[in-house]
Amino acid sequence: MGTRTLRNFFFAITKRHYPHGKLKNKWDALKPQYNLWLELKRAATGLGFDVVKGTITASDEWWEEKIAISKTESYFFNLSKPSCDS
Repeated sequence: MGTRTLRNFFFAITKRHYPHGKLKNKWDALKPQYNLWLELKRAATGLGFDVVKGTITASDEWWEEKIAISKTESYFFNLSKPSCDS
């Protein structure tokens, strides 16, 4: 997807114009998270996926094993846990 296409698509949804630099910075920040999410989603069979929340559901043991390998997975683990604040 080219940057012009991305900007036009973003404008069609939000009705806001953002400069190329702002969109590129956000894109660059989100791309590693998205790739990690895809890797986790494809990593193992038997995992669940909560469509409403958009999170991966797995046992605590599975998450502990993944987090022990790489701390970056903890971001998605924290998303899958319900908040006590609500």
